[in-house]
Amino acid sequence: MLLRAYIDGYFDRIMELDPDFSSTFWNFGNYVTEYYGVLLNVNWDRILTAYTSTDEDAFDMFYTLLDEYLQKVID
Repeated sequence: MLLRAYIDGYFDRIMELDPDFSSTFWNFGNYVTEYYGVLLNVNWDRILTAYTSTDEDAFDMFYTLLDEYLQKVID
């Protein structure tokens, strides 16, 4: 999923500008791993594409899980 490459590039640039930058998004991969019960060390994009039937479904699931994750982090 190219979305992960975009997000990684975005955070790489932010870290170049501010090495002390921190984001709650960095734990999103752990949330996806726990959500699907994956025991392997696999990136969140691979998990989403494995558990959905199309890239479009994986993209939609990303935002669904991101919303759930942010709600848990905010509360």
